[in-house]
Amino acid sequence: MAVFLTYIIVITILSFIFMGVDKWKAIRRKRRIPEKNLLLLACLGGFIGIIAGMMLFRHKIRKPAFTLLVPFIALFEIAAAFYISRYF
Repeated sequence: MAVFLTYIIVITILSFIFMGVDKWKAIRRKRRIPEKNLLLLACLGGFIGIIAGMMLFRHKIRKPAFTLLVPFIALFEIAAAFYISRYF
């Protein structure tokens, strides 16, 4: 269980940092982090960091892929974690 929590904390922090870096690059018109990579981080358990980055940096808040898909990913992962913890 400790390994799982450590993983979630690390992927959340990493996702948050990636959102901040992408916003920084967007402002400076530099080469950006692909959206698929940010969504992949959300799928790998970093949805909290992605959502926090969206809110704090006001980044990707108009993109349907993020405003619709990230909350769906979050609900799916929370439900899966609940199911796993309850039945295994």
